[in-house]
Amino acid sequence: METTRFGRTKLVVSRIAFGGIPIQRLTRSEGIALVRQTLDEGVNFIDTAHGYGHSEELIGEALKGRKRTEVILASKSPALDKAGFMSNLEESLKRLNTDYIDILIVPRIRGHEVKQYFEGRSWVIWERSERDTPRSSSWKP
Repeated sequence: METTRFGRTKLVVSRIAFGGIPIQRLTRSEGIALVRQTLDEGVNFIDTAHGYGHSEELIGEALKGRKRTEVILASKSPALDKAGFMSNLEESLKRLNTDYIDILIVPRIRGHEVKQYFEGRSWVIWERSERDTPRSSSWKP
């Protein structure tokens, strides 16, 4: 599988990503098998979201027994405040059976709102870096 560097980060991802939303329609065993097959074929980049609940659980189950450092997880949270965001994040971590998510995406903000959104939200990066050294980070508050 061909890989590429993800933006200005140190993350190396497969050029093909696995999107988690479609497996919501599969049975538990079908979803887990599909994620495992995808990983076996060299895809290492999985996109999911807090709102994909069942999908996150299937992905988490499929990741069991694999080296976590070999998979790049991207997730999203629709929360617009710290309490909601942290709650979504903790639930996603539990469902995904992991202690970190590589890429956190903030959907539903428009380009002109980015600076305003991140003002006062440096807690996302700083709280994480107090517990562990982030594997990569291209944005600094």
